[in-house]
Amino acid sequence: MEKEKNQPIAKITHTNADYIRLQSSGAVYSFQFQERVINLFSRYDVSVLLLTSSSTNISLAVKWDNETARQVCLQLRQFAEVSIEKEVVCIQIPEAICSQKEVVGKKIIQLLHHIPTLMISLGSENCHATIAIRQSDSEKALQILRNDL
Repeated sequence: MEKEKNQPIAKITHTNADYIRLQSSGAVYSFQFQERVINLFSRYDVSVLLLTSSSTNISLAVKWDNETARQVCLQLRQFAEVSIEKEVVCIQIPEAICSQKEVVGKKIIQLLHHIPTLMISLGSENCHATIAIRQSDSEKALQILRNDL
């Protein structure tokens, strides 16, 4: 299948987001970790743009104000190690492009190997992908994805 002329290969969907990496400190059981994190973000009405998780780690791209960030992080630190990176963008790769590639996540990692990729979120059946990277790397990443994907 050829790339459609008017279809963007990759586009920025969110700017000025924060990337948060949470690792369980062991203060709660692993089956409670995700539930507590999600309930906390919900209670503070945080806009979650991307989320990937395992039983003891969660990565998120979010939009929130400074006071909400301060309040949420105070509570998160009771049961998790918290790392935050500011000024993150989310770049979406459309379904039509992803469906042409067998292993889209692997291809993205190969193409952007010299750009720190904070997270990759693949949709169901790998039919679309969104990546979170530093805002300062966004133009370079878009150029690479548009030229080589």
